Amino acid sequence: MPDAELQTATRAMALEVAERGAFALASVKAAFNARHGGVAGLARMAHDLLLRGYLESDESHELSQAFAERRKPDPEKFGH
Repeated sequence: MPDAELQTATRAMALEVAERGAFALASVKAAFNARHGGVAGLARMAHDLLLRGYLESDESHELSQAFAERRKPDPEKFGH
């Protein structure tokens, strides 16, 4: 890309990512860190991007509740 067009193209891309929401921006940042951070960067990306979805799952809720109540988890509650 010619230098004269770089600033305009970068702004357009940034605004497109911003329109898609905070998770999209986090994904782009995580991908950059994964690319330049080696295995640790990939692990961090997987952890950060998947954690929120897991914490909202039935499995996570059941395991957390079972731990708090000092009982074995009921796999019927989360489909395993």
